[in-house]
Amino acid sequence: WYDGAIRYLDCRVGELVDFLDDRGELDDTVVVITADHGELFGEHGLEKHNYSLAEQLLHVPLVIKPAGDQRSGETVESMVSLLDLFPTLIEAAGGTPPGRPFAETLYDLADRPRHEHVFAELDGMEDAVPKQRYPDLDDSELGQPRQSVRNDQYKLVRRIDGTTSLYDWRADPEESTDLTDERSDVVKALTDVLEREVGDITQNAIEDEEITDERLRDQLEDLGYL
Repeated sequence: WYDGAIRYLDCRVGELVDFLDDRGELDDTVVVITADHGELFGEHGLEKHNYSLAEQLLHVPLVIKPAGDQRSGETVESMVSLLDLFPTLIEAAGGTPPGRPFAETLYDLADRPRHEHVFAELDGMEDAVPKQRYPDLDDSELGQPRQSVRNDQYKLVRRIDGTTSLYDWRADPEESTDLTDERSDVVKALTDVLEREVGDITQNAIEDEEITDERLRDQLEDLGYL
């Protein structure tokens, strides 16, 4: 089903690009293709996208076709974040991006360092679908909240019970070797970054936010986030 979904999406994106091209508007249009998360198909003993901040879930496609620019096929190796899309699109539309934590514009599309660290969080999954389907499932370890931080070489995952995992994400993208014991200095340094920049892990960070936009609240409820 996943391959079929990708083929369907590829077809529809092609139709959209052809539509813009036929109308003579493609050169003036910024096209962005990305995803909110990846999927697991048995890696780490897991499926879908619950319970994990594995690289297969965090390293998603990000393809940008700028307006009025004929460059193609260039690859950026430096770290970026989906948070960067907001200021990027504001600047692409001729506006001035407001300052936002952890977000940098990608508008120049240059392969240069933008982030010293990139972060991710996963709320507790106490009511996740597997638990609903299998009430006797003990997901106390898998279902706990977790955070991740990476620099240009290492990625640290910290769970609410204090346990950590450390990977060399560039050399070991499959995350097959946990370096926590071997590189305790890196674990400490990245843990300090998490505590300084992000703060303590909470059971459900989104519930701590006051959401006054009713449309946004409705959308989050429909998606199961509230």
